[in-house]
Amino acid sequence: MTNHIQIIDGSSFKSIFVVGDLHGSYHLLMSHLNAIDFDFDKDLLICTGDLVDKGKENLECFSLIKKPWFRTVRGNHEEMCIKSLFDSKLRHLHERNGGEWLYQLSSHQQHKIIKSFEDLPIVIELELLDKRIGVVHAPRASLKPLIQLHH
Repeated sequence: MTNHIQIIDGSSFKSIFVVGDLHGSYHLLMSHLNAIDFDFDKDLLICTGDLVDKGKENLECFSLIKKPWFRTVRGNHEEMCIKSLFDSKLRHLHERNGGEWLYQLSSHQQHKIIKSFEDLPIVIELELLDKRIGVVHAPRASLKPLIQLHH
């Protein structure tokens, strides 16, 4: 993704929910969505990043980025996945922080995941009524120039 800001028109959805740090807990997420009667055809779930690592259902959480009812920004765990393939010190840190699942996959699968993570926005801007709501994973040093360029 060359534009690291994704703009979403909130009026297109019945309800919008925000969740953070799934960390490979797909079934727990789905259980909570069912408990709140999440409408997969009309609602939107926005994630603040960290879809993967620590939990056991990392591929299931990764698959969420293809769902029409789901959007996410890039978190530090997606960033570790991207950078650790080319940095052995970072790879060891990533493995110690729940990232070992990535290195058990084939090279093809790893690169597919990395490419998808690289395409994630850094910021989601949700336009809702006459307001704009920003969603980011955490403060980033590079965020201010990005926002200034956008406005």
